[in-house]
Amino acid sequence: MHHADLGAAVMALEQNVPLLNHDHSGAGDRATNQLAQANTHLSPDTDNGSTSLHHTLGPGSFQAASGSHLHAGQYMPVEVFMNARYWNGSAQSIPAVTDVLINFPIAQSISPLIVPSQVGSGTTFNIRRAGIWALSTTIRFQPLPAGGGETYIAITHQGGVVAASGGASSTAVATRNCALTDWFGFNTTLSVNAYQAPVSGTAAVNTAPLYGWVFFSMMWLHD
Repeated sequence: MHHADLGAAVMALEQNVPLLNHDHSGAGDRATNQLAQANTHLSPDTDNGSTSLHHTLGPGSFQAASGSHLHAGQYMPVEVFMNARYWNGSAQSIPAVTDVLINFPIAQSISPLIVPSQVGSGTTFNIRRAGIWALSTTIRFQPLPAGGGETYIAITHQGGVVAASGGASSTAVATRNCALTDWFGFNTTLSVNAYQAPVSGTAAVNTAPLYGWVFFSMMWLHD
């Protein structure tokens, strides 16, 4: 190649080298090619249709929504099967001065987040999601022997009492309710225990599940 031809080639290359400060508008002293519309906000297929590429945030129905927004005319999805309810349809013996694990063999509603297990004559429940849970239980006792005494129920977590209700009971039917809303971790165990102490001695008392009044409800609320 002659020196003249080489010099002309070098000059041509230099003319096509963009300046340090430049854009891609396709215009200017040393014009550079404009970017394809598919890669820019100039594309007619951006933010103006249900199948568009969404590059911007905003309240429009075809924009990528901002963190705080509403979907007009639509319901946000809700989680289902977050609660379970179990009950006992037959009497269970509660020996005097004995902490008894209550049995809940009948499922009124179930959830994959709550797994029951039979432990001796009672039932425990393993929860499979951490978060805020609402728990509620009711135990109905048959009348205590002459002289009355005390009846008591408790919701336990990992064997420790987290909520309780109890007090003096006469010789009439006694109904105890207990509820709790608190945070519980994944793969932990819940249960309900009952206790009765008659003044007259060690006579056993049964639960009275008439009308389904021996139950345990568990509901996951939120993280």
